[in-house]
Amino acid sequence: MDEVCEVCGLSRKHAIKVLGGKPGAKGRRGRSGRGRQYGVEVSGIGHAIWKKAEQPCSVRLQAALPGWLGSYEKHHGVLSTELREKVLGANARTLERLLAGKKAGRSGRRWHGRGSHGLKQQIEVRCGKWEVEGPGWMGADTVSHGGGASSGDYLWSVTLTDIYSGLDGAARGLELRRERRAHGRGRDRGGARF
Repeated sequence: MDEVCEVCGLSRKHAIKVLGGKPGAKGRRGRSGRGRQYGVEVSGIGHAIWKKAEQPCSVRLQAALPGWLGSYEKHHGVLSTELREKVLGANARTLERLLAGKKAGRSGRRWHGRGSHGLKQQIEVRCGKWEVEGPGWMGADTVSHGGGASSGDYLWSVTLTDIYSGLDGAARGLELRRERRAHGRGRDRGGARF
């Protein structure tokens, strides 16, 4: 073994692999490990449910499968017990592997481009002091209605403010209500919208 390593310039481990192989065998001898457990049927069912569930990630798809499988069976026929167990038994990594070829735009590398770049080229953004001659320029702001907490479920709204008049949609609605009450026009049925 020492002579082979010295003459051929191989490491001991590599020399053992070379000498232990069958004559004429090239490359890998075949697939090692456990055989495939999930076939085309499981992949097709997973893909159909994935599309109908609006393409969630594999972890969420795994959690959603029990709820969606009943609907799938109504439209495509009842599944055999064995196939149903396979679909429900697939873990998130298996579902990811089964759907890998069907996801659009998956080239093996992640895309790190910014999708907003094209919009920034088309929309004029002004920074600094606003000098406008008339209405029409808006400032946008997001508002969280969470009561000071950022955990749990709460509402987000977008507030648009006209830069020229300084009014936003909510302020204009309050102003119109006050005018109607002052002029005796009765109950207000809603404010004006921009």
